[in-house]
Amino acid sequence: MLKEIIKVEFYKFYKKKYLVSLLCLNLLPLLYGMGAYFKWKIVLIGAKLDLITFATSMWSFTVMLTIPLILLLFIAATTLGGEINEGQMLLEVTRIKHKKTLIVGKALAILLMCMLFYITNIICSICTYIVFLSRTNKGYSSIFVTHNYNLESILVSIASLLFIFFLLMTTFYLSINSGVIVATLSGMGVYLLCMLLAYIPGSSAFIPGYFTVVANYKFTLSRVIFQYVELEFLCSGLIFLTVKQFEKKEY
Repeated sequence: MLKEIIKVEFYKFYKKKYLVSLLCLNLLPLLYGMGAYFKWKIVLIGAKLDLITFATSMWSFTVMLTIPLILLLFIAATTLGGEINEGQMLLEVTRIKHKKTLIVGKALAILLMCMLFYITNIICSICTYIVFLSRTNKGYSSIFVTHNYNLESILVSIASLLFIFFLLMTTFYLSINSGVIVATLSGMGVYLLCMLLAYIPGSSAFIPGYFTVVANYKFTLSRVIFQYVELEFLCSGLIFLTVKQFEKKEY
């Protein structure tokens, strides 16, 4: 039943053009690579990049644009809050035995969609590097060139993805009672709040999304592990709270 719910949600994402929109936003690395190859003045690359650094940097840059993040938060709010407001949720509830299954399925669909966005962004960056950047003086002709900081880039990139998961599940939870627009803006508000809390001396490393909201973060393996555990715990807790809140509603 859970797989069927996820398939239905992905079909909705497809029909509403959400998947297409996200995939189009992943063309940014392609434009960046073409700009470097054709020497467009609007594209500036300050240092020589290897494949892993370029791919992870493009993901970070995509997140920093906030447009993809806002779209993801909007999708998360629409998936639950939008269907509640439109009355569509009543039809879905009558087709399943347990409300918990429906909520967990919707939450997993959102997270899988975000992961798909991440993977396609990385794949697009890799293809762009091979086709364009590796043929310029800003890349390496051998795509297998690596550096000792590549592992850090990969781990930080995954931490950034988990932070987005946290924001999505926060928006998903808030959309039950606050509606689509308010939940989306609240999700962005949580992002900004984490940025502000990161300025508190001595506590920034404990803030969710430390490697995303802190520009001059200090990388250590223990901090990465802490962020992974913290964000996974928060996401699980938010899904649990969403289930409990949804079960209180009468349909």
